[in-house]
Amino acid sequence: MMERAGNQKVSGIQMNAPVAAGEFIKKTDMVALNQEGYLVKAAKAEGLRVVGIATDNADNRMGTDGAEAVSFTSGGFVFNQEGIKETDLMRTAYIKDAATVTTSSVGSSVVGKIMEVDATCAAVLIQPYR
Repeated sequence: MMERAGNQKVSGIQMNAPVAAGEFIKKTDMVALNQEGYLVKAAKAEGLRVVGIATDNADNRMGTDGAEAVSFTSGGFVFNQEGIKETDLMRTAYIKDAATVTTSSVGSSVVGKIMEVDATCAAVLIQPYR
């Protein structure tokens, strides 16, 4: 059985990015760049580019785009999973929410490649530079 969601399995690259207006990002949330290039908490939506997991908190709920910045890291992470089977290894995972991945691409964006699966979690490799 895998460790909790947000647990890092494969090291990646640590970066910083400006946070979108109205966003509240918690440490270990899956994060993505929106179409304007600002960091947002990952949510089921098209057009997001998942870049990793937040390594700090960022509260930009009252700020404008870029008023706050937060660090994040790429790599392989454990997420809650919905509908992923053992036979889905190396298939593409999509966003269900900031802590959950699925194999359903409908209305969602790519997270990365599935590396490991158990009954409740899936480890996914996030490579934002792909």
